[in-house]
Amino acid sequence: MMLKLAKKLALLLGVLLIIPLTMGFSLPTKTVPKVQTISIYNAQGQKVAQTHSRLACKRIYHITNNSFNNKEVHLNAQIPANSKLQYRYLLTTANHHPNMELALYSNHNNHYLKTKDYPISIFPVHQSYWRLSTADYQKLQHPKNMLKPSANN
Repeated sequence: MMLKLAKKLALLLGVLLIIPLTMGFSLPTKTVPKVQTISIYNAQGQKVAQTHSRLACKRIYHITNNSFNNKEVHLNAQIPANSKLQYRYLLTTANHHPNMELALYSNHNNHYLKTKDYPISIFPVHQSYWRLSTADYQKLQHPKNMLKPSANN
């Protein structure tokens, strides 16, 4: 009896978690104010840019949220082994918890965004990744342009 109930609850929880992902759920802009600083590092781990600009934080947040709409999101999975790190974006919140990390990867034909502690649904997911469109990849591949006041989204 208890086992059946546990299975039903697990199934219900699974369905409730999958629905927002399959419907292209993205977070509202209200969650952006939590991000205070974005630090960007190259593949060698050197900081190439940092900003406290609300506009830049919104821009990066929107690109990230829109990039996983209608995409297959891989939860708690590793990106393909032949992918190489391009840039790492560290999003720091006011209370420094949780810090969110976005890592831009590329291989010969595909581009990926790997996330750590990023709120993909209504809660942060420890690790996930999805394929990026070429347009989104190009935006995130040029981080200094993303931080310019006149950058187009």
